[in-house]
Amino acid sequence: MTEVKNQRLNVTGSLHVIIDEVSSNINGTGDVINLELSLVDKVLTNWGRKLPQEANNLNAIGEIFRNTGLTIRILNKNRPVMVVGKQARPGLLNKMFKSTNIQWKPTMALLKFALKHKKQHRF
Repeated sequence: MTEVKNQRLNVTGSLHVIIDEVSSNINGTGDVINLELSLVDKVLTNWGRKLPQEANNLNAIGEIFRNTGLTIRILNKNRPVMVVGKQARPGLLNKMFKSTNIQWKPTMALLKFALKHKKQHRF
């Protein structure tokens, strides 16, 4: 587990990203960063095996973001489907995915995403 403590970050700005045909914006305001689910899916699908082991572990990422005071919100059609880090409020789905520092907001898009990447051992 990567240990990052007592480092508070503020992120402000917008970044437009295009990977293959997937176009998305990454927006940051204060301690919250918003990513589109389609972008996260594309990154994990294309580069998941090339990422460092800890980057493939959502629990480790959630802990790092919590410890740095940041929140990542994964959006689908501008609606949160997952919250990772400081503002995450874990619930019932956390037991199913054995995850902490993550809040799952069940939608069909998130379910398809989670099952796809669970098979690839990214959760």
